Amino acid sequence: LFRSPWNACAFAAAALCFCPAVAMKIKGHKSKKQKTSLKYNIQKRVREHKRRVKKEAKKLGLKKKVRKDPGIPNSLPWKADLLADIERKKAKRDEEIAEKRAQAKSKAKQDREEQTKMSQEMHREREAERRQKRAEQVLLSQLDALRKMLLKADLLLN
Repeated sequence: LFRSPWNACAFAAAALCFCPAVAMKIKGHKSKKQKTSLKYNIQKRVREHKRRVKKEAKKLGLKKKVRKDPGIPNSLPWKADLLADIERKKAKRDEEIAEKRAQAKSKAKQDREEQTKMSQEMHREREAERRQKRAEQVLLSQLDALRKMLLKADLLLN
């Protein structure tokens, strides 16, 4: 097995002082080399996945292309009227949106107030029921105590 004495000595020395840190070889970073067929397969799968995602988004209508507004040419004689009309429509739309927001805000506030009133009313009802039940329990316990006392009594007074 060992042809020279030096190899035998080295083997024995390594066996005597076995240390995992010495015996374990520290490797560098893993190579990024890969077969070209694997590389192109991965690229193809990525391409197909992106295509499927786009198709699903298109089917669901998530992202539509926004057409760029070509604007109004300067050669039109009624350009100023058109711009003023567009401005009025935009202002009207903004007012409607602001009005809707204000209505939604006031409705939400009313709903919150109604909810708090209902919860307070429910709490009052529960408290009233609890008090009534407690009063009944107290009355029953007093009657029970009276009954026990009467049973223990020797004679009854008329």
